[in-house]
Amino acid sequence: MSEHFMGKFTGGDINLGTTVQACHNKVSYNTKPKTPISIRACMFFDGTLNNRTNVALGKLGKGSGGSYDNDLSNIAILAKYWKKDEKVDLSFSVYVEGIGTRDFKSDSNITGA
Repeated sequence: MSEHFMGKFTGGDINLGTTVQACHNKVSYNTKPKTPISIRACMFFDGTLNNRTNVALGKLGKGSGGSYDNDLSNIAILAKYWKKDEKVDLSFSVYVEGIGTRDFKSDSNITGA
């Protein structure tokens, strides 16, 4: 039976309620060197009231007003033409719509700057 240290982690006056337990894992003495990998993540954050999904819907007549009436922003265009980098092991991109918009929804009037 393994030994457990039951206790609470506290940060200042705030008790986070995290249980701490000892970890008794066997140590591996693997002599093979680990091969490093390279990762490239490209993040595309669109601006306030810009949303590429809603722009496409607006062009199809399936929405109007706000982000539905916009053209694609430079960020949306960059995200569209971004290509994976074959020189790295893992390459991916993420597009985040602008503040005040949600795909397939009306825009928020209170978040626009």
